Amino acid sequence: MTIFGHVLAEVPAWRRSSIRNVAAGGAGALALAAFASSALAGPPTFEQIGPNVRTYVFAVGGDYTQYFGPIADVTATLDAVALTLPPTAVMSSTSGCAAADFVGFTPGSIALMQRGGCSPGEKAINAAAAGAVGALVFNEGQIGRTEAALFSYAGFLPTIPTFNLSFALGNELAVALSSGPVTLRMVTDEAYFAASPLSAVPEPAVWSMMICGFALVGAGLRRRRSWRAPAEARLI
Repeated sequence: MTIFGHVLAEVPAWRRSSIRNVAAGGAGALALAAFASSALAGPPTFEQIGPNVRTYVFAVGGDYTQYFGPIADVTATLDAVALTLPPTAVMSSTSGCAAADFVGFTPGSIALMQRGGCSPGEKAINAAAAGAVGALVFNEGQIGRTEAALFSYAGFLPTIPTFNLSFALGNELAVALSSGPVTLRMVTDEAYFAASPLSAVPEPAVWSMMICGFALVGAGLRRRRSWRAPAEARLI
């Protein structure tokens, strides 16, 4: 089964036809399908257990949003993965995009990664391969790249719970981690999202995929119209 098929299987039957109609839209359609399944679940939970006790705000523009992923309840210590802090003036982070980023990573930890270079889904998959039980991807930190947002997952389906964090929270956790262990809890229930698919933000490399998908949809519609024209003419 394709990733789209896995997503669609979780969506109520009455919503499936409209989602199938936009399937040719590529990553954008996948984001829409994931959003449509939000009716099946409640919001996730993200908490710091130690050294401080804190519950984070789940919302676009809040502390974090959820990336599509499995049902899970994970409590583990945090481990940073190739962070670029402070952030550079232009986009440069590739945190978590390569296996080499996880050299020295402690299996059984939650991976703290920074946006950039590849999709959060790729980062989460790489983290899982390194033994992570959860993944946190915080925004990179430049102007326009600071909020907790719904990033496009570009067809990658993580096997561990994955949250998108604001830059402020990611940086705060990285600073806390430099002083000692940080223990977090991540609870996810199905594929719950905080806002509409219009909030999904693709990485620059994903835009080309989306544009090609939209071009194919447009070409298909033009061919359909040109095929119908002769039949309509005969009816006049």
